[in-house]
Amino acid sequence: MKIISNIISYLFHPVLIPLLVTGCYFYSTFKFQNEIVLKYTILQVFVMTFILPILLYFILKSTKTLKSSIMINDLKERKIPIVFNILLVGILIFRFWKYNGNVDIKTYFEAYFISNLMLFLAIYLKQKISIYTTAFSSLIPFIAYTSIQFNQNSLWPICIAILLLGLLMSARLYLKAHTNKEIILGLFCGIIPQLIVYNI
Repeated sequence: MKIISNIISYLFHPVLIPLLVTGCYFYSTFKFQNEIVLKYTILQVFVMTFILPILLYFILKSTKTLKSSIMINDLKERKIPIVFNILLVGILIFRFWKYNGNVDIKTYFEAYFISNLMLFLAIYLKQKISIYTTAFSSLIPFIAYTSIQFNQNSLWPICIAILLLGLLMSARLYLKAHTNKEIILGLFCGIIPQLIVYNI
């Protein structure tokens, strides 16, 4: 069971979620997209939310600033990666996508940006929150919103996402990486910003 829980944790690591969301979005709405914009957007997300955070992790490990594994369970060690993530997502939204016509994906990342600000604030409140739950749960409102925008049936995708989220939360609890409170707070940080941004 521990092996399965670790596999689930690696498969749905928070660093993969923005790229997963972007890829799934463009796959399901491909016929409505400009191919050039699509490719550039995916490349930007890949570099800013996957490649650069992974490079930062290895730099922090090599300088012994970070002692945890890639899961980064220690509350104090989360500060630099979260700040770095906030900066990168902020650059995406306010610099690269300042004139991006793709409102849907930009809206998702605006909410994702707010979620990361909440995670950063929680560190100073000395409250650990499940980043895994925060990242993955943000996917569910986005699926629902996208299906409404493009008049698609999203019942099965939402059901699958909820099932995977349940497996992920169970895995994190089994590994004792989080408490029930930290998981619930993760749901709050992931879902609420998405709902707020979509209704502004």
